[in-house]
Amino acid sequence: MKKSLQPRIRSSWPLVAALLTAACNPGAFDRSPRRADVAVSEAGTSQSMQSEAAGESGEAGAAAQGGAAQGGGAQGGAAGARDAAAGRGGAQAGKGGAAAGRGAPDASVVDDDAGPKPPAPKDAGIDAMVDAGPPVVQCPEGCTASHASGSCVAGACRFECTAGYGDCDADLVLGVRGNGCEAALALDVDNCGRCGRACSAPTAGYTSCDNASCVDYTLAFGLVTANPPHGSPNPNLSEQLCPEGMVVTGFDGFVEDSLIADSVRVHCSPLSLTLGSGGASVTVGDHSAPHALAGAVAWEQIAMVHTEYWMQCAPGEVVSEVVIALWSHWGDAQGVPYPTVKDFGLRCAKPRVDGGKIVLGSPGPALTTGVNRETEQVQVELDSCAASGLIRGFRLGYGSNIDEVVTYCASARVAAQRE
Repeated sequence: MKKSLQPRIRSSWPLVAALLTAACNPGAFDRSPRRADVAVSEAGTSQSMQSEAAGESGEAGAAAQGGAAQGGGAQGGAAGARDAAAGRGGAQAGKGGAAAGRGAPDASVVDDDAGPKPPAPKDAGIDAMVDAGPPVVQCPEGCTASHASGSCVAGACRFECTAGYGDCDADLVLGVRGNGCEAALALDVDNCGRCGRACSAPTAGYTSCDNASCVDYTLAFGLVTANPPHGSPNPNLSEQLCPEGMVVTGFDGFVEDSLIADSVRVHCSPLSLTLGSGGASVTVGDHSAPHALAGAVAWEQIAMVHTEYWMQCAPGEVVSEVVIALWSHWGDAQGVPYPTVKDFGLRCAKPRVDGGKIVLGSPGPALTTGVNRETEQVQVELDSCAASGLIRGFRLGYGSNIDEVVTYCASARVAAQRE
């Protein structure tokens, strides 16, 4: 009974081995391509076990045959020995197959241990800024940009600025999403002729880009000329000429007992050119008093016995006309009266650019020192420069009071200098 049951138990071993393999290695029956190496290895293992089982079955068969032939002689025993050897050979072959199956996987097979690979971005050049620079427009978006021509090269747009324009903010690669070739190189003061070449404004003037060249505009004054004198000559003179680039915008001084303005000092203001939406215009700066007081006595003495007067044009205006009140209160050695200055007055106007020259508008009401002109018979004289001239200062002749006034004039024009 024991001899007949033993072969059956051994003959069921391949099935048991297969079930154990499936339980310990679930992937052995996985037919997924990504598990090809595991499937191959485990298939070899299964094959090996089957071979071992077959070998053991052979051994069992040989033993049975040998047992059946026991007493049948040496021939039966030899046959049983040969069958056993064959069975052991099959088992060794099965083990070799398992080892081969468990060998290194093929390099062409995907390695699961490396993890999933992220998908390549579909449009990284458009949707993200990269370290290499701004995104490049892909051809399907259309190769168009302001003041530029575009073409498609290797799937990406390539742009070229239209003649006379420049991409000075480096966003041409954005196509219609940028401002293209935004700089008009013939007119742009920040990019005149080429990107980055800025025109610097001169002192008291402005600059522009003209035909790709920087041009500076400033005021140029002509030679100073003297008008005819008013009053009586006096060798004691005070030259009160405003510095270069400045014109008269006011007076200050002292009045003696409301009878006579016997001292004077001019106020000077700088002029400059500015460029606005309406073109070039003239700007009048703050005034100063660069000269000493001209008059009969020193400032300290006058301050104690005289009343100060102050005349100043409104902001943006300059002196356009001088009002001189003369009287003949004294006479010379022969008793012939000679005129002297009793009072001053000013009228102001706004300067403007007209045809490249500086001209003055209509004068406003006169400013006076407050002297009472009704006390004596006076003669009022007006003095101004020509239509295209500005008052640059005065020459004052004085003794015990102001005896003579000479007005200094100069023309002014817009001067352009190309770099």
